[in-house]
Amino acid sequence: MASSKPIPCGPCQEGKVNTKADIWCYNCDEGLCSACSGHHKRFKGTRDHKTIDIKSYKPSIQAIKTECDKHGQQLNLYCPSHLMPCCDECEREYECIQDFVVKNRKEINSHLTRLEKKLCNEAETILNQVKSEASDFITEIEGKQKNLKKMQEHLHTVIPHTSKLQSFLGLHQIEQQVHQCQQYVEDLENDDRAKEFNIKMKQNDEIAKDIEEIRITRMFRRNNGC
Repeated sequence: MASSKPIPCGPCQEGKVNTKADIWCYNCDEGLCSACSGHHKRFKGTRDHKTIDIKSYKPSIQAIKTECDKHGQQLNLYCPSHLMPCCDECEREYECIQDFVVKNRKEINSHLTRLEKKLCNEAETILNQVKSEASDFITEIEGKQKNLKKMQEHLHTVIPHTSKLQSFLGLHQIEQQVHQCQQYVEDLENDDRAKEFNIKMKQNDEIAKDIEEIRITRMFRRNNGC
């Protein structure tokens, strides 16, 4: 034995009896006398504990932690993802986190699918509306062109065969109509219907926030568990 001072039996000390330990239990982290060792081996909860002869025990071994700091259970597992030992509760907690992530991923995918359909429908509605307005606008401009053509024909065919008064009044009316057409063309510069449209997609900040919260929650729970 590495130490000259005898190691006492833990259970006996609890009963106010000073008994020398014959074995050391790694799991219980205490010494056991021969009598307590017999009970220790028979109990279902302790029969699989790792024990050694007290003569082979070194005090430095006691400094090695064998219990989970978070859950107080034995570190009987090893997590290759985090390169650290863990207990059964750590494993269950990690599985819960995985289930949580899988569930939320499905919910996010489902929400994104619904959002995609909604955006596609809205985009199609806007596109159809723009097409309809553009078609009406083109029809309106074509109507103005037809009126100008009629005025031109009227100027060359009707006016020469009328009296001076009729010619004067006819020319005056045509000038007014031409002036209206000129004003119409000038106003097109400020007409929203003549502007170019661009449909752009914008990130949904609410969805981005939800995804970030899930990512942070997953990292936080992993850093506090296994």
